[in-house]
Amino acid sequence: MDWEISCKDLMTVAWKLYDQGDFPKTLHVWKSIHRLFPNEPEVYRASALAYKRMGDYENADVVLSEGTKLHPDNRTLLADLAYLAQEQKNWPAALERWEGYRRRFPDDALGFLGVSIALRELDRCVAAEQILQTAVARYPDNSQLLASRAYVAQQRNDWEEALQRWNIFRDKFPDEPIGYSSTGVALFTLQRFKEADAVLEEGLAALSQSSTTGRQLCLVGHPIAQLGGSLAALDGLSRPIPDRSAGPHSNDAHPWGAWALRGGAAPRKRSGQGRRAGSRTRSLYAWF
Repeated sequence: MDWEISCKDLMTVAWKLYDQGDFPKTLHVWKSIHRLFPNEPEVYRASALAYKRMGDYENADVVLSEGTKLHPDNRTLLADLAYLAQEQKNWPAALERWEGYRRRFPDDALGFLGVSIALRELDRCVAAEQILQTAVARYPDNSQLLASRAYVAQQRNDWEEALQRWNIFRDKFPDEPIGYSSTGVALFTLQRFKEADAVLEEGLAALSQSSTTGRQLCLVGHPIAQLGGSLAALDGLSRPIPDRSAGPHSNDAHPWGAWALRGGAAPRKRSGQGRRAGSRTRSLYAWF
């Protein structure tokens, strides 16, 4: 009997095992695919993802590094390698990898975004501002870049500037939940509580009919709650955000996790008081 197993058939089996949560078997199939089809780049990406789900970040890094050496022009593999360092909060490595990505793909906004986040997390806010100024001028309608600019202002503890930037963001992208929630954070930090409450109520009204989970993303687990705020808009909204950790076929999150790329800074205490321990939180805005 004549038959042939294609690479696509084997990958279908591997992804099915992944969806079932059988990561060791998933890796076994991907290794078999690699032996049969050594030039298939998806092998590296998928194997790294399985390793990561098993908590083995070291082997995930090894596999992705090997993949990027064999496929140096593969944007996905290079981005995944940078994301991996970022998820582990290895910001020097993340910066180096995003800078490499940006050099190879100078017209891709993602490279600017990744570099700016790594610089911000390293407290190199001047450099982050400079790269974002260039990026926003080149990509004025990129919501992620505009959000990153606002986060840099927060990192500098310049809440008036952060508020101005979030207002611009909210006006330009009225359907993005993070515009309302982050404006609320800025107003709350500036002790403009009634205005913060009004913005969050505005967000609830604007997003209540959305087909997405905008209402939850806007308010559930909101950074204001972490600061001990008691805004009326938060009452009764303490249920957890739905699990949207990405699988291989997810259309709304990167496979390194829902909050992979954007590591937004939580509000710091006011001048002279230092940063509250554990105050840094991931942003609610990372769905791309």
